Amino acid sequence: MASIGRDKGGRKRILFVAEDGSRKTIRLGKASMRQAEHFKIRLEALIAGRFSGIDAETAKWLAALPDDIYGRLVAVGLAEARAPKQVALLGPFVAQYIASRHDVKQRTKWVLRQAQQSLMAYFGADKRLDEITEGDAELWWQAMVKEGLAEATRRKRAQNAKQFFRFACKQGLVAANPFRGLKSSAVANDKRLQFISHEDIEKVIAASPDHEWRLIWALCRFAGLRCPSEVMALRWEDVNWERDRMTVTSAKTERHAGGATRIVPIFAALRPYMVEAFERAAPGAVYCISRHRVASANLRTTARKIIRRAGLQCWERTFQNLRASAEMELTERFPLHVVSAWIGHSTSTAMKHYLAVRDEDFQRAAQNPAQHAHESCAQTRTEKKPTLTESAKNRDVLVSAGTCDTVHESLLAPRGFEPLLPG
Repeated sequence: MASIGRDKGGRKRILFVAEDGSRKTIRLGKASMRQAEHFKIRLEALIAGRFSGIDAETAKWLAALPDDIYGRLVAVGLAEARAPKQVALLGPFVAQYIASRHDVKQRTKWVLRQAQQSLMAYFGADKRLDEITEGDAELWWQAMVKEGLAEATRRKRAQNAKQFFRFACKQGLVAANPFRGLKSSAVANDKRLQFISHEDIEKVIAASPDHEWRLIWALCRFAGLRCPSEVMALRWEDVNWERDRMTVTSAKTERHAGGATRIVPIFAALRPYMVEAFERAAPGAVYCISRHRVASANLRTTARKIIRRAGLQCWERTFQNLRASAEMELTERFPLHVVSAWIGHSTSTAMKHYLAVRDEDFQRAAQNPAQHAHESCAQTRTEKKPTLTESAKNRDVLVSAGTCDTVHESLLAPRGFEPLLPG
């Protein structure tokens, strides 16, 4: 049995008899009586475990003891000396972690490397992981503020830093995550959200060098496809001309249940460019975009040149704002959950990152409802649906496209992994 001894200044010690009959003392220093009692109980379990083995709770308590207290148990023969603690350096650790993530896309690794570079620039590659404190993490955040980074960027990098150190915690390299207190939830940046009107996108399309670029613009602006991933993955066999819909393959959402593909309508504004590209495609062409596939990584650079050639000022997030504009426009005609299914994300994501109030909304609010309805009907009556030429209809590729009828039975894609918001 062990007992608790009291010293001056609130200090406590634990007394017990060793196997050889000698009395041993473990000094705890300043401690409350409750803490001393808890230590005494665990110590008695540890002593009893010398014969039958210590229980799981005692083993967990022993492993969690600070090195100085644990060393006092080693000194009285109640524990084995700990192995030297593994020291991990920030640079090699983060680099190894990113390299080990075979389950993520290259784009995700690129984002992780942005956070890696930011951490290296501030802390240095030789900084020990266990030396980074919550105060250091806060100073890193303030350094990003001083650098002029947008809040959304800072939060994303903080999220990645938390991710790195969560893994370090699992490996026992650090006791706690020093970045846990930083804000990391996604936040919308309304300053970068811009609506691209039909008038402007038609100027851009007119300034495009070929039919494939015209289709790229149309797929992004009228159907809201992600570029380049979804645009470049679209095949002619995914297009069902008879039912005016297409199957879009999404690399971004494929890891979610039901997110690998979705059904998107061939909208009236999109169809002329689909027909043109189909009729001009080489016999047996597989992908809707063929000529620009190799240089897809430089699409943004070329896109900005085309925008300037059209006499317009380049907008931020070249392709994402086209996608957002498509969603804003579609939500005026269809329920949000329907549009979200077509665009390929949840309704909460749509409301947080894609939808915004425009000047046109205020103008429509001040307009006579009957007049607005009349104008909408008149515009609908004037729309014409382009059709394929007879030569194009007879092409082999159209036969394979017709097989979509046996696969897709409804206009709307399944709800999949994205839950609907209440109401």
